[in-house]
Amino acid sequence: MVTVALLLGAPALWGEEIRCDWRLQGLQGTIARILPFVPASGEAVLTVTPHDDGVRLRFRATSAAAGADEHWTYEAELDPAARRTLRVVESSRFRGRDRSREYDLRRSSVVDLLSGLHLIRLDLPKREQEGMLWSNRRLYPVAVEPAGRESREIAGRRFELLRFVVRGRRQERHRYWNQSAEVWLAAEAPNQLVEMVFKQRFGHVRLRCLPTSDQLD
Repeated sequence: MVTVALLLGAPALWGEEIRCDWRLQGLQGTIARILPFVPASGEAVLTVTPHDDGVRLRFRATSAAAGADEHWTYEAELDPAARRTLRVVESSRFRGRDRSREYDLRRSSVVDLLSGLHLIRLDLPKREQEGMLWSNRRLYPVAVEPAGRESREIAGRRFELLRFVVRGRRQERHRYWNQSAEVWLAAEAPNQLVEMVFKQRFGHVRLRCLPTSDQLD
């Protein structure tokens, strides 16, 4: 899902398109590879566009193994200054069935996962940060942790990556988020998205959004 527009060597976080490949792994990936009608891999596009006083994030996943018009799309409107999500729209088309849900979050000071990952890119956490995550109409206490550097080969060259992890925190009177998310950003261009992993109980989704070597120069 990633084609990134750069400005003076850094990603334009207010207007960009990121293209990545996605793959189901773990038990979910095994089941998907067995069942011919369930895609196990595909492509996705993450777009960031200005919207009112904030940004609109749009994530759209497709697969060559599915129908040409089948997709899963997730949109979030984010107010970066207030660090809160204003609206979420989720839609999909699978095996001829269309589904769509919309959530107005303007009365709550919460952040959904897609917006939270964008906020990490805007302001790299230097230490652990706590907050409330909105997911599937529920709120969960979470922590964002800087997880150090990793060295990896990208486009035939070796680069240093910054890793960040979002985990659930146990807190009285709140549900526990038993999932996690990891994001890797290029240290040479700190907001350049390289990889994301979303982990659940029975598997995880890995998205690789490798930039070209000249984008990281």
